[in-house]
Amino acid sequence: PGLLKNERIRIISPNGGERWRPGLFHDITWETQNVDLLKLDFSPDGGNSWMPISPSVFASNGVYSWRIPDVTSDSCYVRITDLADPEMEYDISYNMFTISNPKISLSTESMDVGESVVVNSVTAEFIVSNIGHGDLEVSDISSYLPDYSVDVPSFIVPAGSNRTVTVIFSPT
Repeated sequence: PGLLKNERIRIISPNGGERWRPGLFHDITWETQNVDLLKLDFSPDGGNSWMPISPSVFASNGVYSWRIPDVTSDSCYVRITDLADPEMEYDISYNMFTISNPKISLSTESMDVGESVVVNSVTAEFIVSNIGHGDLEVSDISSYLPDYSVDVPSFIVPAGSNRTVTVIFSPT
């Protein structure tokens, strides 16, 4: 759509609704008119506080590759300011965007590890595979039954790898 007649800075992205992961790079993009240098800032709290992204960027670049900070928030904004006129010339993301790690929550009523007559302890193994592109954090594996336990209740599975978990049944 381009800039309005009196508009000198316009954020294109992020402009609301994006979901970005900490540690990855995403582009901040903009359009400008008659502006030389910009300052880029970030707010994780709906605009109540601002942290610098870059103190000085050439406006003509139109893009800045930003490494997303290690925060979790659904109230994020980016602000782009004209260094020559910071009080009058700036733009802020139109709506909030989100920075968070993806989460998966699984809950099962039961896990069938087979049937057998048990006199002593029995173990069963299952494999957690991470076919994604980032670490998979598994936490709080537990059972409400005291006869069951796991060897490791929490762990991280790196991208492209597997982790074996052992379930132990010890009759009382």
